[in-house]
Amino acid sequence: MTNVKSGDQSTAFVSPLPRNGNFGFQVHWILNRMVRGSTYFPRFLPLLYLAICVPTVLFLIFFRQPLGNPDETSHVARAYQVSKGVFLTEEAVPGLHPKGMVDEAWFLLGSQVNKRRFETLDTALPVFQGFAWTGKDKLRRFNSSVYFPAVFFPQAVGLKVARALNLNLVQSLQLASLLNAAICLIAIALAIHLAAAGKYFLALIGALPMTLHQIASVSPDGILIAGSLLMFSLTLTALMKSKVRPSTLLGVVVLGALTAATKLPYLMVALAALTMLWWIEPQRGRFILKYVIACMAMVSVPLIWTKISNAGAVKHSLLIHTNPADQLAFLLTHPLEIPNLAFSTLYELLDSYLAQIIGVLGWLDAPLPSAAYIILGLGFVAILLMDGISLQPLLRWITFAGFTSSVALIFLSLYLIWNPLGSRGPIEGVQGRYFLPILPFLVFLIPKPKLPISEGLKVSVFTTCGLVGGLATVATIIKRYYGVAMF
Repeated sequence: MTNVKSGDQSTAFVSPLPRNGNFGFQVHWILNRMVRGSTYFPRFLPLLYLAICVPTVLFLIFFRQPLGNPDETSHVARAYQVSKGVFLTEEAVPGLHPKGMVDEAWFLLGSQVNKRRFETLDTALPVFQGFAWTGKDKLRRFNSSVYFPAVFFPQAVGLKVARALNLNLVQSLQLASLLNAAICLIAIALAIHLAAAGKYFLALIGALPMTLHQIASVSPDGILIAGSLLMFSLTLTALMKSKVRPSTLLGVVVLGALTAATKLPYLMVALAALTMLWWIEPQRGRFILKYVIACMAMVSVPLIWTKISNAGAVKHSLLIHTNPADQLAFLLTHPLEIPNLAFSTLYELLDSYLAQIIGVLGWLDAPLPSAAYIILGLGFVAILLMDGISLQPLLRWITFAGFTSSVALIFLSLYLIWNPLGSRGPIEGVQGRYFLPILPFLVFLIPKPKLPISEGLKVSVFTTCGLVGGLATVATIIKRYYGVAMF
C-alpha cells in the first residue's frame, strides 16, 4: 500500500483484493480496510451524496402536496414575477405593502390548498390538477416580492417553460422545483468535492430532511443553503492550502452578496469568511486594496438592494402594527430586556428549533418519527466532532463573532416585525430552517480530533444518517398526505 500525503488529507491507493482465502476471509479483509479508512472514500462522497439524496428529492417533488412548503405561494409569485423580467416590486410606495402582478390562478390554487390542507391527496390532488394558467395578471401583495431575484432564476425558468408548454399549475410547480433542485444538488455536490476538509459535515447538512424539503420546492432557501455550503467550502479549502486564488475570492464575494442580499443576517458569516481569506494573504498594499474592494462589493449589494426593493415596507403580520423603528428604540432604551428575551425564547422554543433544523416537513405540521431525530441528532454531533480542523485561535474568534452575529440578527429581525411593541418574548416567527445556511461554519469552531478518525467510520455515519433521513422523509410524507403510517 502506498499513501501520498496532500494537505490535510491522505490519498490512498487501494491494494488489490487478496486471491487466496475463502469468501468469508475476503469479506473480512474488505471490512477491515473500510474501518481503517484505507479506501479513499472522500473522492466518491459527492456521488454518494447524490445517490442518497436525489431519490428523496424526486419523491418530494412529485408526491408531496403542491404549495406544501411554508410561504410557497408567495415564493411562486416571486418566481413568476422574475420570469416576466420584473425584478423590483411593481408597486412600492413607502408605507404600503410591496406588490406585484401575478397570474391569478396561483392564488386560486393556494386558496384550495389551504381549504384542503388536511385532506388526503387521493381526493385533493385531482382538484389541484384542474387549475391552469389564466393569462390574467392581478396586482397582489406577497412578502417575498422584495427578495433578491437571483435566487429565483431556476424557478422562474421552470415557470416560463411550463407556461409555454401549457402545463397545468401542479406540473408547472413540479418543473420549477425540479430545476431548483438540480441547481442546488449540483452546487452542494461541488462544495463537497472542492472542500479540503469538513466534507462529511457539508454532506450531512445537505442531506438533512429539512434541507431536502427546501431544495424540492420553489423556495429560495434551497439555493441559500447550497450557496452557503459552497462559500464555506471555498473558504476552508483556501485556509487549508494557505492560498487564496482569484476565483476563490470572487466566489466568496458573489456567494456572500447573494445570500446576504436575500436575507441580510447572513452578511455576518460572509464577512467572517472574507476576513479569514484576507488574514492568510500577504499584508501588502495591493492585497489590502483588493480586499477593501471585495468587502465594499459584498456589503453594498445587500444594503443597496434592501433600500431599492422597499423591504422596509413589508407587512408580515396583519395583527401587529408596530413600527420596527419603535421596536428597535425600545430595545436600545431597555438593553437589560435583551437577555430576558433570549432566555425566554430559547427556554420555550429551543427544542422546536432543533427539530426544525433536522426536519419538520409540510407547513411545519409533519414531524419525522422520533427515532429519526435521535439518530440524525447524534450523527450530526458525531460528524461535527470528527470533522474539526486545526485553526489559529484568532480565526476561530472571527468565525464565532460572525456566527453569533448572524444568529442574533435573525432573532432581532423577526422580533422587529412579529412581536408587539415592548414584548418580553418569546420572539415569534423564527424557524429552524433559517439557521441551515450558517451551520457549516460550526466546523471552524471545533478543534481537530487528537486521535485519527478513519474515513470508513465517517462515511458509515454519514450513510446511516442519509438513509435514515431519506426513509423518514418518505414515511412522513406518505403518512401526512396519504394517511398511511409506515412505522
